[in-house]
Amino acid sequence: MSRRSVLRLSGLVAACVAAPLVLSACNSPTTDLNLVQADIPATTSHPYQLTYVSTEGSTTTEVVAQVQDSFRYNDELIVNGLPVYQEVVSDDAIAARVLDPSAFSILTPPTPATSASPALPTLPGGATLPAGATLPAGAAAAAAAAASASTSTAGASGPSAAASLVSGGTAATNPASVQASLTALRTGRWVLDELGAPNLLVGAGQVAQRTIGADPMFDALTIFPYVTTALDQALDVHMFDSSSLSYQPRLDPFPHPKTGIIRYDADPYPLPSKLSQNGQTSLPSVSNFRKMSVYIQGGHVVEIREDIDVVDLLNQLRTKYGFSFHGTPQAQAQQVITALDSELVREDQPPIALRVLDVTIAPLAPDFSVSLPASPIVASLQALPDRGSAAGVVPAPFQPPPGEPAPTPAV
Repeated sequence: MSRRSVLRLSGLVAACVAAPLVLSACNSPTTDLNLVQADIPATTSHPYQLTYVSTEGSTTTEVVAQVQDSFRYNDELIVNGLPVYQEVVSDDAIAARVLDPSAFSILTPPTPATSASPALPTLPGGATLPAGATLPAGAAAAAAAAASASTSTAGASGPSAAASLVSGGTAATNPASVQASLTALRTGRWVLDELGAPNLLVGAGQVAQRTIGADPMFDALTIFPYVTTALDQALDVHMFDSSSLSYQPRLDPFPHPKTGIIRYDADPYPLPSKLSQNGQTSLPSVSNFRKMSVYIQGGHVVEIREDIDVVDLLNQLRTKYGFSFHGTPQAQAQQVITALDSELVREDQPPIALRVLDVTIAPLAPDFSVSLPASPIVASLQALPDRGSAAGVVPAPFQPPPGEPAPTPAV
């Protein structure tokens, strides 16, 4: 039984175990949060296309994915309008192709932050990106790691060049295979790792602990667990009503729903009254700065909007905590986030990324099927984060020497 088959079986068992809980929840009073959460599995139970557009500062990262299910999909990464990377996943196998060298900077595994880090890692001058582009804050750590890796691998050959790009800094089991994949990727060839597909069956809590932007494809393909966490972290989830006395148009960054579409809003928590109380630190978190709206049509999610920003809270931050800022409102917002992120990193929490997110979802034909590319180079894709296997190929069945009987399977 393949790893994917085991995961499928585990998912079915988990669903069966969870069924009584779901039925119990159905007997409780229905809330707007319940309604949104029920529409998510209805959306993902059939093939769909997902367009994920995240803007952080001057960088817009787009992922366009066609999803047959959690084990079969294809996606393309586009940065500031430039296609840079493609991948196709089918069960255990993953095929990848680099369309622009900047993909290596974006896809290099980030260096883990430590409690000694005074602030978020930065990418000086954006030197590894084309046309002077800079990476979003969430991907800065990945780019910083890539900047140092590119120095040792540029023009290099042999196992040492491959090993320096392997996830987590650990040498590959088969560095020659990794080097072969890097050579092919640099020339725009498809590389197939028959056992290297990433695992997207992660819990909402695991998604929440990841740094936004470190792996845009993962961010896009796990958007629904991310939304589930965001809704759970909200002060309240309610249906949009522009006639409500509590509605403040000035604070609403999202479009009103069109006819036939229902919009649900997740409200952020107010800022903590104090940064420290009873000896405990109470830092503002993303739940204080995130605005999110989920658009539903016919029981399916069709769009997700998110705005993580602090501009509207600058005056409160000054009044409550005595903070002082300088520059434009956007510059002041970044100063707040940089200071908060440095403390969050010390507490082993993921940093906050100021961003605007727009995700659209549309159904695909029921018979949509993912196909792996023809004539790829077969090699290990361990050089890519959370992807790749040691060998890159399914081991061939054992063949006994001529004249010798096959071994008897152990019982």
